[in-house]
Amino acid sequence: MKDTASSMAKWIFWLLALLAGVGLCFREAVSKWGDSICPWARSYCRDVPFVVGFSVLLLLWALYRLLSGLWNPLEVIRGVDKRWSTSKCQFFLWTVVALFCYASFYAERAGQGWLDLKDLHIPQNLLLAMGLSVTTAIAAKGITSSQVSNGTISKTHVGTEEAQTSDLIQDDGGAIDLTKVQMLGWTVIAVGAYMANAAHTIRNMAQTSDLPDIDMTLMVLMGLGQGAYLAKKMVVNSTPTITGIEPANCRPGREVKLTGTLFGTTKGDSTIAIDGVAVQPPALVKLWSDTSIIFVLPGPPLPAGWSAGQKAVSITLDGGVDSNSVRAVLLALGPQVHALTVVGNSLTLAGVDFGTERGSIRINDKPAGQITGWTDTLITFANFAAPASLAPGATVSVKLFLPDLPDAPAYEDPNCTLT
Repeated sequence: MKDTASSMAKWIFWLLALLAGVGLCFREAVSKWGDSICPWARSYCRDVPFVVGFSVLLLLWALYRLLSGLWNPLEVIRGVDKRWSTSKCQFFLWTVVALFCYASFYAERAGQGWLDLKDLHIPQNLLLAMGLSVTTAIAAKGITSSQVSNGTISKTHVGTEEAQTSDLIQDDGGAIDLTKVQMLGWTVIAVGAYMANAAHTIRNMAQTSDLPDIDMTLMVLMGLGQGAYLAKKMVVNSTPTITGIEPANCRPGREVKLTGTLFGTTKGDSTIAIDGVAVQPPALVKLWSDTSIIFVLPGPPLPAGWSAGQKAVSITLDGGVDSNSVRAVLLALGPQVHALTVVGNSLTLAGVDFGTERGSIRINDKPAGQITGWTDTLITFANFAAPASLAPGATVSVKLFLPDLPDAPAYEDPNCTLT
């Protein structure tokens, strides 16, 4: 399938390149031929210049596909940690807009018989906007790379499937970054305003027309946004940031791992808190590094004042600097099964504290059928045996294994009666 798609992309690329080459080499003949077969085209086909502009972008996309082997052109705006980069995004937007408007404008000029490229100038502010955007992108990359190399900050790489569009307006900890919002917001406004102005100019072109320029007020606002963005990146962040917790369903006596940045290389007097209550004793911390912490949840039983449910996990560094918090589910010591029910060709296990991450079930020491539903209080799975052997009133043994307790059954009942 990929070979077929790649072959189609190559054919599209070479076909568009051939048409573009013929049009440039024989532009006067093509123009006269177009008039002879379709003399009313110039009056009625007002969207043709924009089709040409789009075709140029399509040609560049096909070229990108051939050179990189990737389909998604937005891959070019990823940062060093594989997240979407705001600075690269605004440079990408201005590049696409400039190419589209230039190609569309020249197509309209050619349609009216003005074929000389030397009379078509790119406005000063448009060049300045592209220059500012590429300078910001390069400077941002340089600042980040320098801070990572000297250990001032650390960057946790994410999988490409984990990157989200919200990265464009959030910091690594998931909090809204106002400098990113400001820079991207003014860029989108300026791009929209310029596109509208360019479309109006193309539709009402006179022989003296040229590409429109960007309003100076928008240029100032974009410059301020980019300056604030770079200034914030230059300020060294000393606030610890938690980016992940494993497992998401935590049980007393089990290890929990926090990942993130700027935790410090040693624990010292730093503490871990669950809903504001410090984890005690400190010896429960097994590992403390700048990017990861491993600790053991107290219990069983749960410490006084603690209860099962949604909890906020955070850390406080030696010196009183607090991190952000991440959500986790604190479970009781182990799951409890209240009933095993037969419903047609399915069985339902009802109880509490199953967690939300799927584990496995064994009935009479045989793997249960396909699990079709799993919540903290209800598990549904297919009847894997003959209906007569798993019917209401039958007695079976039940073993429940959970992801955070893989070596032994989290729950076991050798004499469970089906209802």
